[in-house]
Amino acid sequence: GGLLSGNRHAMALAETAPGGGPRAIVPVEKPVQQPAEVSEEECFEHLVQFLCVGEAGKSLSSKGKQCLSVDAMQLFDAVPAAYLLLAKGWKELMQSLNSAAAQAAARLQGLAENPESDTTSARIRLVRVPGAEFARQSVSQLRTSDEGHFVRIMGTVTRSGSVKVVQEWRNFRCEQCGHTFGLRASPACGYEFEVPSECP
Repeated sequence: GGLLSGNRHAMALAETAPGGGPRAIVPVEKPVQQPAEVSEEECFEHLVQFLCVGEAGKSLSSKGKQCLSVDAMQLFDAVPAAYLLLAKGWKELMQSLNSAAAQAAARLQGLAENPESDTTSARIRLVRVPGAEFARQSVSQLRTSDEGHFVRIMGTVTRSGSVKVVQEWRNFRCEQCGHTFGLRASPACGYEFEVPSECP
């Protein structure tokens, strides 16, 4: 037998019949090369470089609070390791993106090495996020295991109201001893605060 040249995706193996002529041509798939594993530091650096160019770079070059819409398809194409962060959890990806945005803004503006101390802050909003595994057909399919993870629900908005402010954290002060402490509201209770009956 011998190898016959094929296209760039596959090759063909020709087997020789006992009479000398070709018996069959069997396609042999070319092994898919897996991307090399990237460390967390390298992934972060790639995120910073991605945010330093294009529309994101233009927005981050100016000081002040920024809210950037980033195309997830372009992000995952440029930084494949970012998709692995999304698979781990939404919080991990957004923390990395927001930190990378602050670092990118510091580089573009020529700030000190500690961008967190400056007034520049950026918040990333992902759009066009791919992945059929994140899709849910309805709200009723949401489970407690989905907490902290990205989910995608498609539907039609039939009614909407005015924007309401939701308070998630509130500080309380004891009237007797003057001790100040904070409490976080529960989303399951409609972000209502239960006033403690005694000082903790």
